[in-house]
Amino acid sequence: MYRGVFLNLNRNEHRRSRLTRQLAEIGATSRYERCEAVDGRAASEQHSTSLDPGNLGLWLSHEKILRETGVAAEHLHIIEDDAQLAQNFGGLLDGLLAHCDVRFPGWDVLFTDVFLEPRTDIFKAYCDKRKLYDESKTYTVIDLTRVHFACTSSLIINKASLTKYQGLIAGHWKLGKPIDIFLRELVHTGQLKAFLTIPFITTISEGSNDSDIRGDIDRSRRVCDLFRRGLFQDADVNGLLAEMQQLTSDTKISPLAALYLNAEMFTLGNKFVRY
Repeated sequence: MYRGVFLNLNRNEHRRSRLTRQLAEIGATSRYERCEAVDGRAASEQHSTSLDPGNLGLWLSHEKILRETGVAAEHLHIIEDDAQLAQNFGGLLDGLLAHCDVRFPGWDVLFTDVFLEPRTDIFKAYCDKRKLYDESKTYTVIDLTRVHFACTSSLIINKASLTKYQGLIAGHWKLGKPIDIFLRELVHTGQLKAFLTIPFITTISEGSNDSDIRGDIDRSRRVCDLFRRGLFQDADVNGLLAEMQQLTSDTKISPLAALYLNAEMFTLGNKFVRY
């Protein structure tokens, strides 16, 4: 159903070793090959754009992969080298892609994880789908047309959409928008049909804080990344919670905000009765 490539800069040997070791552990080594990522620091000298070197390199790397792939008989899975894959990923993705081919004819892109804002409505919607997975191991595929998402850590491009995707992104690094934000706009305006798996079957690794793509990570981004990693199928939620509590221990909020948060916490607990 698919073949995979992972983006990796020559200087990032540690990330390459970690990812290739994980691919071997889940039995997916034969499915993936390394693509030498475009070094945005070097490329910025020949590309006039307001993008930072990391985001420029990512955009040009996507263009490079699509040029080298051309017409293909399989869907194309692109991951960044800080990706973490679910333990059952090796035998899972084929079935999900077959489901998408039948259930969502004409789909263009399937994301296996994204950045989502830590908002109440998003969390509750996720919990409903996660409960279904916990009870029956059933995955849900949702339409991203109206979802505020970001990131390109792991996405599958439909084999029938490779030329379309290539044409839509080609040269638009000149606009100065990161490729994930540009893709979101294409999805929201109906130019791309994109979907997302719930629960996430990939996430970003602990080492993603040290990123050539995003640069230095401030505390606000780290908090959001911890929430994102908690939506992963195999997440160590207790461990992430401990890290989150340490990271946010000095946060000050207003009494009104505290009132709201306590009410919201109660509605998520086991004592709340709907009325």
